[in-house]
Amino acid sequence: ISNMQFMHGLYVKRGLKTQLGSSYFQILSQGECKLLLRHDVKIKSGSGPVTHGWAGGGDAFVQYQHLYYQEKDGAEVIPIKKRKKVIKQLFADQQDKVDKFIRAENINIHDDAGLARVFEYYESLNT
Repeated sequence: ISNMQFMHGLYVKRGLKTQLGSSYFQILSQGECKLLLRHDVKIKSGSGPVTHGWAGGGDAFVQYQHLYYQEKDGAEVIPIKKRKKVIKQLFADQQDKVDKFIRAENINIHDDAGLARVFEYYESLNT
């Protein structure tokens, strides 16, 4: 935890483009285009499924989610999905170079470290 960095900011809630929330984010990549991770924990009533991301029993359970966001040029923090199509759209101005980098380096964008490498590469193209 000693080398983790966090920031506080407003973000656009998933599926609600006009509603903002306020939260702390773990910074996975620095620069003008940041990759952010929000750890979301909810306590819900009822019995939840016994799968990854769920814990509890009886009348309540806990739901854990890792939600990813992008902050570009100090603008709004917007939600992103870890899908190749979405990543290409995020970096549309350098799409060809980013796509070649992902393929050449065999980057797994579903892995936090891999996705952070893509954001860092994009940042290096713009400095």
